[in-house]
Amino acid sequence: MNPIVSIIIPVYNVKNYLKRCLESIRVQTFANFEVLMIDDGSIDGSDEIIDVFAELDERFCALHYANSGVSVARNRGLQKAIGTYISFIDADDWVHPKFLERLVETIENECADMAVCGYERIYGDQIRSHVEKNEADKLLVTQFLTLLFRPDSEVQWYVWNKLFRSEYIKKYFDEEIHMGEDIDFVMDYILNINNVAMIRDRLYYYFQRSGSATRSNLEKLLDTMKVERKIYDTIQQSEYYQLSDRVFHWYFDGLMWIFCQTEKKSSAFISAKAIINKEIKLMLKCRDLDILHKLIYLYMYSRHSALGK
Repeated sequence: MNPIVSIIIPVYNVKNYLKRCLESIRVQTFANFEVLMIDDGSIDGSDEIIDVFAELDERFCALHYANSGVSVARNRGLQKAIGTYISFIDADDWVHPKFLERLVETIENECADMAVCGYERIYGDQIRSHVEKNEADKLLVTQFLTLLFRPDSEVQWYVWNKLFRSEYIKKYFDEEIHMGEDIDFVMDYILNINNVAMIRDRLYYYFQRSGSATRSNLEKLLDTMKVERKIYDTIQQSEYYQLSDRVFHWYFDGLMWIFCQTEKKSSAFISAKAIINKEIKLMLKCRDLDILHKLIYLYMYSRHSALGK
């Protein structure tokens, strides 16, 4: 009998966290699944750990490849997956024992095209809960996009707190995108569906290993801005065009955050400033921003341009 859920896990040098992840999956209360563990050229012993799990439990399948990046690894998993539903889990995270049970139960009971659950972000000894407090259990795509494009949204674009129907995955991960690939994949999927079921329980545990605003990460985050700008263009041409101003607000807010974290004269500063110069007229026309927010953005831009960090 084919598995109901295919779980895809890219594995790359995560030896210290991998057993915790795989064990949390092995003890799921919903047992009809396959786990495609895609070793992306690990050299720290992670490859040996997935081999052990594959030997102990026939639901776990270890696949070994040369290092090619997370998007290639996930695409290899999608090519092998045979489940009705697809779940993505990161190898340094872990899940609640009822993670799969609740997601499958919800997507089927609600006749939904995607299910989304809450999650906890663990960073050192700090834990932050992320649960969207909307009242509805099932949202139309327009309602869900309205949540996603809110700058303070708790839903977020991650693939790992969502359950996807295989039949609606029309496009794989873009292997040319090195950051923001989740956003691109989820957006493409959403444009092929009608509704989304929401679970307010925190069923996924996102383990954030290292800090954020480093120079190299800021450079990578600018790649995410390119993805977000592409989404703005896509929304303008879609049936959801009425959300265009909200999408631009979401995009520009992220762009300003990155710009204000950069060191003056760094390549990230120069790149972010050039993008803002191109977008500032659109920001001033954006109907989702009131005059106060527009003035704040202009002040932040001029101040950081003059002072740097």
